Amino acid sequence: MTYVQSLLSILILVFAFEAYRYWRRPAGHKPVLLSLAVIGLFLLSWLPLARMILRPYEDLFPPRAFPAGDGQAIVVISGEMESPDPATHTHHAGRDTYARCLYAARLYKDWHALPILASGGPPRGKPHGVPDAAVMQQVLENAGVPQSMIWLEQRSLSTHENAVYSAQILRAKGVHQVVLVTSAIQMLRAELCFRKAGIAVTPAACDYASYGSYKIRDLLPNWSAIEINEDLLHEMAGLFWYWIHGWI
Repeated sequence: MTYVQSLLSILILVFAFEAYRYWRRPAGHKPVLLSLAVIGLFLLSWLPLARMILRPYEDLFPPRAFPAGDGQAIVVISGEMESPDPATHTHHAGRDTYARCLYAARLYKDWHALPILASGGPPRGKPHGVPDAAVMQQVLENAGVPQSMIWLEQRSLSTHENAVYSAQILRAKGVHQVVLVTSAIQMLRAELCFRKAGIAVTPAACDYASYGSYKIRDLLPNWSAIEINEDLLHEMAGLFWYWIHGWI
C-alpha cells in the first residue's frame, strides 16, 4: 500500500503542476475545475485534516480504560470480517472487529467478569455463511474469556438488527442494562439503536481513528485519510437513514 500512497502523491503533484502551468498562461480559460479537483483530492487524502474533522465526533465518547457506568452484561457488535483464507478456509475477524473483541475481553478480565454477548450474523447475501458472532467467539476465547460466559446473537445484518435481536436475548436473560463495545465512530448510532430497543447503555468505545501520533509519511496523501472520511460519511448517512426509519 505504501507504493500506491507514493503514486497518489505523485499524481496530485503532476495535476497541480499542470494546473499551475495553465494559470500562468496569459490567455485562455483558467483551469478552475482542475484546480478544485486537485485541492479536493489532496484534502480528502490528507490525514491531519481527516483526523481533525473526525475528532469532535469521537470525543462524544472519550477514551477510557474502563466504562464510566455499569451494566449486567457486555455487548460487542461486529464490524468488518476478512474473506475466508483460500488455503485453510478459516474465517478471521477484520481489524475493527478484532479490536472490539479484544477490548471486550479486557473488560471481562480486568474490570468486571460479566457475560459477553457477541452480536453479528452471516455475510449479506449468504444466509448459510459463518455468522460474525461465531468468529468473534473464537477471538474472545483466545483472549481468555470462557466459552460459558459468551452468548451469541447470530442473525443481525446491521446495527439496527444488532440492537433488536440482542435486546431479545438480553431480556430473556433478565438483562436490561449493558456495557456496549464498538468502535468510537459507530458508538453514537449503536447506542441510540440499543436505547430505542429498550436497553440501557453504558458506552465503552474503542478503536479510535482520530488519535495517535504522526509519522512523516502520514503528512503525505494516503489511503488512511480516505478511509476515515468514508467511514464518517457512512455514519452521517446512517444516522439520517436510521432517523427517518424510526430506528433511533
